[in-house]
Amino acid sequence: NLFKLFIMKSYKYIDLFSGAGGLSLGFGDAGFDLKLANDISTDEVETFRENLNITHPGTKKENIVLGDITDLYRFLDVPRNESAQLSLMSVQTKNEVNQKNKAVDISTNQEIKNIVQSVNNIDVIVGGPPCQGFSVMGRAKKGTQSLRSFGFVDDPRNLLFKYFLKFVTQFNPKIVLIENVKGITSASNYRDLIELSLGDTGGGYYVSSQILNARKFGIPQNRERIFFIGVRKDIGKK
Repeated sequence: NLFKLFIMKSYKYIDLFSGAGGLSLGFGDAGFDLKLANDISTDEVETFRENLNITHPGTKKENIVLGDITDLYRFLDVPRNESAQLSLMSVQTKNEVNQKNKAVDISTNQEIKNIVQSVNNIDVIVGGPPCQGFSVMGRAKKGTQSLRSFGFVDDPRNLLFKYFLKFVTQFNPKIVLIENVKGITSASNYRDLIELSLGDTGGGYYVSSQILNARKFGIPQNRERIFFIGVRKDIGKK
């Protein structure tokens, strides 16, 4: 209990594309202090909030924000020239469009803006951002590392992944954890591009990835996922 109390005071995190709180369940059990979570799915956010008293005692339900991550990002003090780029074209799946139509408009919600702007000194950012830009694979094999990762992040279908990285840049966490489906490893260069993109984010991260199966961690289900872990370079060197 003393160890858990110490961790809660020391390590604060944000969960983006949180779903019903699967990743946060693990972080909560480990004693990490959840400061902000976000998803666009009403049912999943309601589930997250319903279980919050058990998974994260002391965390307010208001800090689990239902809404579009692009609106959430606008609440941060981003440079004016960057704000002008927020309306760039994006390619969305039918499911994403339906979720946007169902979601509450938070773009002018002052209460949520106050919550977002009160978050600081974040140690870890976790999440499962969608990555869909498979068409970049052919041209991704050409050019420098920076050009390849830039093209990947700038693909309109990867807009949500781009905003995940924007939050990483803004909060500069020590550790970043990205979870995704194993299937991305079957696409040429896809795994490498995610590692490169996270590695080039902000001041830079040392990135590695590994496929893990839930059945090896006490879960009676054959469920494989890939996890990318980024360690901020200045502390990675230490």
